[in-house]
Amino acid sequence: SSSPRAITWKYTNSIEWNVYDVTYEKDYRDDLEALINSYSTASSDFVGGSNPGFYDEQVIEAYNSVLENAMLVCYTPSSTDDELLKAINDLKEAYRKMSQSLIPVTEGYYYIINDNSKIADAGASEKAMFINGDTKKVYWGAFNPEDIKFVFYLSAHDANTWDVKNLKNDLYLSAPDGCCKPFAASDANDFPSTFKFYPGTGSCYIKTNNWTMCPQGNAGGTNEGPNYVWAYNG
Repeated sequence: SSSPRAITWKYTNSIEWNVYDVTYEKDYRDDLEALINSYSTASSDFVGGSNPGFYDEQVIEAYNSVLENAMLVCYTPSSTDDELLKAINDLKEAYRKMSQSLIPVTEGYYYIINDNSKIADAGASEKAMFINGDTKKVYWGAFNPEDIKFVFYLSAHDANTWDVKNLKNDLYLSAPDGCCKPFAASDANDFPSTFKFYPGTGSCYIKTNNWTMCPQGNAGGTNEGPNYVWAYNG
C-alpha cells in the first residue's frame, strides 16, 4: 500500500481547493487475477510454430511458464505484495514478448502452399505454387515436396518486398496482363512481392505488381490441377 501526499491548489485569491491526505490500498492480488483472466482469453490468438506467420513457439512456451507461476502466486494466500507485484510485471513482460514474436519472412528457401480449407475438408492433396519454365506462367498443382519445381528462393528486394525465384528454372514471379489473367514469370526481378500475414495462422496473401495471387479453378479442393495462378484486384 502507499499513501499519496496532499496538495492544496489555490484556484484564485478567493476560491481555494482543499485536497486531503488519503491512504490508497492497492490490492495486487485482484489486479493479478484480472490480468491472468484477461491474458488467458487473449493468448488463444497466439498460435505457435516455426514458419512465417506463426508466433515463436519457444516464446509462447516461456509465456506459459510465467503464466503458470503467476497463477501459483495469485492463489497462494501467503503471497506477499512484493511477490504479487513481481508476478504482475513478469506476466506483462512475457505477454509483450509473445505478442511481438510473430515470425517474419526471411531470406531462404520456401514452398508456397495453398491454404484452402476446402482442400482439407475434401480430403484432397495439398496444392502448391510452381513456375512452368516452358510457358513462363505461374501455376498451382498437387504438391510434392520432393519435386524441386515447388521450391522458391526469397531474397529481399527492399525493406518491404521480396524477389521470388523458382529454384528449378531461375524464373521470378512477374506481372499478370490484368485482372483474372495468369501471372507471368520472368528472367528479371522487376516485380517484387509482398507477403501479408494473418497473424497466428501461418497464412498470408501475396501481392505481386499490386495484384493478389489467387489459384484459379480449385472450387471444393477437388481439382488436382495444374492450373494458373491468376490476378485478383483485392
